[in-house]
Amino acid sequence: MATALIFALKLLNIILVNIYYFKDYLNLLLINNNFYIYSFMQTYEGWVRVPISSSGSGKRLIKVQVEANSVADAVGMLRGQYGPENVVGFPTKVND
Repeated sequence: MATALIFALKLLNIILVNIYYFKDYLNLLLINNNFYIYSFMQTYEGWVRVPISSSGSGKRLIKVQVEANSVADAVGMLRGQYGPENVVGFPTKVND
């Protein structure tokens, strides 16, 4: 039992050391001894229709920004947030 516990602790130590040294390749960020997954997403701008009043009788166009991995993801996010009928065209990538 004790040898299995020692083996498990050594294995866990090896895994944690590898995660620490390869965190940049694994998209991990270390903050206060906790690892967080991060990724460098792009910013996209798109036009959507939003209601002018609470009754929803009229709509106006506004430009919104979303962060996504691709144009398809940005379109999906806009359609999910504003409804497919309210997304106008395709979002464009904002310059870095």
